[in-house]
Amino acid sequence: MSTQTLELDVPDISCGGCAGSVTKALKAQFPDATVTVSVADKHVTVQTAATREEITECLAEAGYPVA
Repeated sequence: MSTQTLELDVPDISCGGCAGSVTKALKAQFPDATVTVSVADKHVTVQTAATREEITECLAEAGYPVA
């Protein structure tokens, strides 16, 4: 499987706790993913073999829908 880099705007990220929750949710479902969260930009970068749909669904289920 090839790895892709996904750039996602997640407007509900407002603090370090949110960033931790986003990272925890993604890593729980996609352990091999590399997750970077920018609270200031409300932006998540994910390097993963998962599809964009899988990642956005995971974030929505965690309470952080993608814009």
